[in-house]
Amino acid sequence: MTIHCAERGLLLLRVRNEVDTTLAALQSIYASGVVFGLQKSLAREADRNRQTVRIQQLEQEIAQLRKKIQIEALNCRALEEKEANRLAAATRRAEDDVNFLRKGHDQLKAQLEDILNQFKLVAP
Repeated sequence: MTIHCAERGLLLLRVRNEVDTTLAALQSIYASGVVFGLQKSLAREADRNRQTVRIQQLEQEIAQLRKKIQIEALNCRALEEKEANRLAAATRRAEDDVNFLRKGHDQLKAQLEDILNQFKLVAP
């Protein structure tokens, strides 16, 4: 390229400086974008790792709680069985008491009827 006048050279110098400035700004923006993207990528990776650890902790907690539920279910069944046995025993005792009292009642009734029959026979 041939420069014919000083103004043209000055203009080309300004254009070159402007292009250099623009290029430097674009390179700075690009570098900043790369750094930002890298930071976001690292942050996502750290979040993913934290979430993975949290998931493992929660899965362990779930397993422990399921074991507790099984233990409590067994305890509940044992208590229900114990209570059913206690209730059955109490019912048997109550039935035995009722039968004993009925027998006593029947015996006393029979004795009373015998005594009344004897008085009827003795009385004219």
